[in-house]
Amino acid sequence: MAKTEDKKKKFELDRKKSEAAERKLQEKKQKEKAKKQKERAQLIKKKENIERKRINKILKYPFSLLFRTSALAGVLYFIYIFFGLEADLTKSILKSFFIFCTVYLGAGVIMVAVIYVLSEKKKVEMEEQRKIEEEIRKQEEEERLAKQQQMEEEFKEAEAKRQEELRRFREQKEIEAEKQAKEQKEEVEAEEEQSNAPPIQQEIIYEEEEQVA
Repeated sequence: MAKTEDKKKKFELDRKKSEAAERKLQEKKQKEKAKKQKERAQLIKKKENIERKRINKILKYPFSLLFRTSALAGVLYFIYIFFGLEADLTKSILKSFFIFCTVYLGAGVIMVAVIYVLSEKKKVEMEEQRKIEEEIRKQEEEERLAKQQQMEEEFKEAEAKRQEELRRFREQKEIEAEKQAKEQKEEVEAEEEQSNAPPIQQEIIYEEEEQVA
């Protein structure tokens, strides 16, 4: 009886340990999933900030350079017509401003067109990169789900095996208990028969038992 109780306790302890390990594993998976999602969101945000800064720099630098170049062209033209050709001050300023506007607007239109073409090209590249990253993420998610499903199936198989062993153990215990109860019943019946027998018959029974012993 002590051995059967020890076996039962061992089975129950193993089952509790397996359930605790499964809960711990599920919690660990949830934490890892949340951590990966957080890291992925931070990485995407960081990339977006870097890309935004780079785009702003790309957009601001050409126009800043164009403004300086146009201003320099206007100043040089003003120096040329005012000091070189000795033109009127008002005419020199107006013509210099006209040169500044012509250079700035003309080159600006060309620059805007070039930037638009480059931005469209970059947009296509970013869209392709996003699709590739989405496919990679989807593939990783499928692999993770497949591994998780495999682990769950293995756990279910192990749990079913433990339940089957526990069922067999209980059946064996019931059989042993029935056998023991039957033996005890037979012993009680034998003792009752012996106590109810006449004195002479009891002596005969005692002699038979001594001969058997």
